[in-house]
Amino acid sequence: MVVWDCNPRARVRFTKEVLVADVGRGKCFEVSDKLSQLECIVENARQGIAVIQDRMIRFANPWLSRKSGYSPGELLQLDILDLVHPDDRSLVLRQHQGRLADRLVPERYEFRGLTKEGLGIWLEVSGTVIDWDGRPATLNFFTEITERKQAEEALLASERKWHHVIEDAPQIGVTIDPQGRILFANRHLLELTGWTAGEVLGRDWFEIFVPEDIRDRIQNVFRQVMARKHTHGFSRYENDIVTRAGERLIISWANVLTLDAGGFPQDVTCLGIDLTERTRATDRLQSSEERYRRLVETSKDAIFVVDENWQFVDVNAEACWATGRSRKELLTLGIEDVDVNFQKDAAAEFWRDREDSEAVLFESVHRRADGTTYPVEVNAVSFALDGRRFFFGQARDISSRLEAEVQSRRILDTAFDGFWLVGMDGRILRVNRAASDMLGYEMEELCRLQVWDVDHADNRDGFEGRMRAVEESGGLCFETRHRRKDGGLVDVQVSARWMDHDGGKAVCFLHDITEAKRLAERMRLLAEMVDLAPCSITVHDYDGRFLYANERTFDMHGYGRDEFMAVNLHELDVPESEEKLAERFRKIEETGEDTFEVGHFRKDGSVFRLEVTAKKVLWGDTPAVLSVAADITDRKRAEEAIQQAREKAEKANRSKSVFLANMSHDLRTPLNGILGMLQLLQTTRVDREQEEYLQAAAQASGKLTQLLSDILDISKAEAGRIEIQSEPLDLEELIDQVCGLFRIGAEEKGIDLRRYLHPGVPRQVMGDGARLQQVLNNLVGNALKFTGQGSIAIEVYPLPTVTSGTCRVLFSVIDTGIGIPDDKIDFLFKPFTQLGEGYQRQFQGVGLGLSICKRLVELMDGHISLESQAGEGTTIHFCVTFGQVEPTIGPSPVRGTDSTATGPHLRILLAEDEPVNRLAASMLLEKSGHTVATVEDGRQALEALKEGTFDLVLMDIQMPVMDGVEATRAIRAGLAGARNVEMPVVAMTAYAMSGDRESFMAAGITEYLAKPVTREAMDRMLDKLFGQGAEG
Repeated sequence: MVVWDCNPRARVRFTKEVLVADVGRGKCFEVSDKLSQLECIVENARQGIAVIQDRMIRFANPWLSRKSGYSPGELLQLDILDLVHPDDRSLVLRQHQGRLADRLVPERYEFRGLTKEGLGIWLEVSGTVIDWDGRPATLNFFTEITERKQAEEALLASERKWHHVIEDAPQIGVTIDPQGRILFANRHLLELTGWTAGEVLGRDWFEIFVPEDIRDRIQNVFRQVMARKHTHGFSRYENDIVTRAGERLIISWANVLTLDAGGFPQDVTCLGIDLTERTRATDRLQSSEERYRRLVETSKDAIFVVDENWQFVDVNAEACWATGRSRKELLTLGIEDVDVNFQKDAAAEFWRDREDSEAVLFESVHRRADGTTYPVEVNAVSFALDGRRFFFGQARDISSRLEAEVQSRRILDTAFDGFWLVGMDGRILRVNRAASDMLGYEMEELCRLQVWDVDHADNRDGFEGRMRAVEESGGLCFETRHRRKDGGLVDVQVSARWMDHDGGKAVCFLHDITEAKRLAERMRLLAEMVDLAPCSITVHDYDGRFLYANERTFDMHGYGRDEFMAVNLHELDVPESEEKLAERFRKIEETGEDTFEVGHFRKDGSVFRLEVTAKKVLWGDTPAVLSVAADITDRKRAEEAIQQAREKAEKANRSKSVFLANMSHDLRTPLNGILGMLQLLQTTRVDREQEEYLQAAAQASGKLTQLLSDILDISKAEAGRIEIQSEPLDLEELIDQVCGLFRIGAEEKGIDLRRYLHPGVPRQVMGDGARLQQVLNNLVGNALKFTGQGSIAIEVYPLPTVTSGTCRVLFSVIDTGIGIPDDKIDFLFKPFTQLGEGYQRQFQGVGLGLSICKRLVELMDGHISLESQAGEGTTIHFCVTFGQVEPTIGPSPVRGTDSTATGPHLRILLAEDEPVNRLAASMLLEKSGHTVATVEDGRQALEALKEGTFDLVLMDIQMPVMDGVEATRAIRAGLAGARNVEMPVVAMTAYAMSGDRESFMAAGITEYLAKPVTREAMDRMLDKLFGQGAEG
């Protein structure tokens, strides 16, 4: 399959390589052929070619434009279904989508198309999936099959008429099953034999119609044929039948078998011609045969005697030899079986008004038994006998006479060059097809012209002068220009030879040199282009000797032309490049081409860098290497500078990441203590005013925690280090969690918070649930912040997908809030940007939420968009690509291996080095009804586990002596006792950077809580691990 590259630069590159490789080789015509093939293959294809992507036509060739009636520009605006009959659109769409999804679909299928005028055409399409601008598309090939469909419909109609044709045919027609029973008998057979259909149908054919003396023989042949597999019917067969009255008739049969699915005969249909009268007439003729038999048989011409039905009644031996048939076989045939040009109606009309004995001479073509034909000259005459008219024809084979004429004409007509024969008066007497095609005239038209009607540079006087020169010298060769019928000019090289016959003629051969001249000019321009090219172009052999170089090569190296051509490639390569020269030559020889970088010396000794694309070529008969090289010295310097800047930026980024991680840890640790103490205070008896103060302090701590998370996330996003996980998640449960988080806030503001999941959305998918919930929390939080009244809705819908094993889901967060002005929308997704900035702000925040949402959605193979109208509300849409997963049953709650807890109370070991955090966490757990033992580092935790019995370990990560990760590994290794190897360990740490959770899990930690830890987060974690009873 050839795929046309529409990129002009790609065509130029290909043309340049081919032409440069052929410089000096004289292969102008080969170059022309390659160019013509590449430029015309798609334009002149006899079938439609189209690229379809997202159901839209991205490319279509002229064939499709002509067949559809749409212009090329209109086609590129159409959905492919616009060209399909409404009843077939579902078929075409299913085939297109199935091919993109790599499902098993038919290689070819048919459908009804619609033209621009609404006319229907039948099309057969085949295709394959290709990459088009980085995305999948289908390459489709369309073939019009309208005529074939019409033929199929006509065949069905013909079959329906078959029965009626046989019934009314003036011949015998009968159908017999393998047992010889009559299934059908036509009217002609019944009238001829005197039977009725009711009397013969279902009865044995041989008993009713075949005479007893030949019945066994005919019946045996019939049974043998009907028992064979894959038999394709009888040849012509002749035997007698009897009528009801007992009269014998001579019948010539043509039999057609119908085969079943296994290849065995199902029935046979027999068509018969009554030869009785013809045979009797033949018998009468034979009575006088001896009178002329000797003359006829000794004739060197084929002799045929034909009756008024155009059937042969007598032939001679020469007729048998000429046609390759026996006399017996010929006497069962007619003229139409031998004469290719014979037509009954025309023959009857021709002979109707001619008297007997009036001879007619004409030429025709006869066919032999093997299907070959030969020309004949026929002398025919009619005569009467016994009141009937007969025809006597004498046919002579004229093959030899015509062969010489045909041979000379064939040679001239198949010549590539034009030919004409010119008289002294300038008339064109004879031309061949090449001359006709060259000048755009029909051959008959050219033979009505004179040379100066065609020769652009000639007139009558000039022609006569040239004819004299041809006559005197015997031959002449010159160039001129001929004018085509359409007015175009053709450059021609004329070779004229003198022929002294009938007053003198010139035999002229015309060679079209238009393309050769055009190619010569193109080669000249190409040579100039190569010299003016901004890159070095060279050809050298495998010893390093230069065979060609352009001007840019000399300038790059600082040599003159002659100086450079005397230098060897080995002298130009810097040492490290020369060491690899043999390896480069080997690779070019094996693969045909290579791309590499080298260093070259200039004449002054300075070094510069080149990027070289080399290709194996033949320079004449010499194996060589064509190289195109660009000076990349400045680019290499720029790359080195960019690399240094990149390394510097990465170093700064690493420093920033370390700083942010430390800042996060150091801020979250005291923040955890503050929030813990606030939660402890909330468990004591406080008055209403104190409760408000505590809630305000807790909310401020929560906002500070969120701010830390947003700063860390935007830092990671800018560094490109956010990793998206792929884990099973429940979309409905996740949406409910988001709604539950904001339900109280919405109720306090009197806002209706609702959600809708389309039934087509899969509940279980593979994706990053934490990141998805982070995006939804940000968007719903913003909607709640900026909506004073009305409603907020979360809506989820399925989207189509073209990749198997994935599903795409659309999320929409819709509010009736203050809306966003048009001039502010472009700034919303930028970090640290808000609608209201300055010292007076109606709403709080640092402007990171939407920026983080945008980054996270893009990392989840999706995109986010926004539509809003100031004062009416905002809708934010985003889509995410998930993996498909079958719903699974979640794991059972985890418990300590040796736990003896039977109620809601848990024995918990808390490892925390910071006193305030240790106190806050232990008190909160104890107030929840749990028993808590505390230690200050990982080593103490191991000792405590050895001595006591616990259900759970809450482990800080950063601790003195032994950190939490090392301690967890020790527990998993059995250093805290074999009964504690499977002990649930929950990290409770200020490390909250992206990737921290994954590294902790890899060390064997069961769950992860980021500081500051709220009581609600702690309860959810315990519930997850130990079930509902864990909440004291």
